[in-house]
Amino acid sequence: MFLDRLNRWTTNRLQRLRDQRRGKMTVSAGGLAIHKNGRDHELPWTAIETIVALRTTDYLAGDTIGLTIGAQGGLTAHATEHDAEWSALVAGISEHLAGSLPYARWALAIAAGKAVVPVYRRGEFPEP
Repeated sequence: MFLDRLNRWTTNRLQRLRDQRRGKMTVSAGGLAIHKNGRDHELPWTAIETIVALRTTDYLAGDTIGLTIGAQGGLTAHATEHDAEWSALVAGISEHLAGSLPYARWALAIAAGKAVVPVYRRGEFPEP
């Protein structure tokens, strides 16, 4: 019983620390809400400058696909395929960022061994 409580506390604490560092995000039709370093940021889709897909290797968990999002003003956030917002983020990118690389193409490239794949860069793709 004690070990179960300790494990839950440790898991929750690590998740909170991770969210503070990388930026916890919520996805909506209007854009992203990012909570990072104790501050809330509303990020409309039009403010996104870059999105890069990457593969990271954790020797305990294996390879993980992630997305790093860069916005106007230098704000960045990161999500991985294991995060709750992943599906909504992938769907939102294809729906709201015209010209972004389709999920099937960048995910396959990452799975095939590429370490980094550009998904979106403002100005390189047609505006909606």
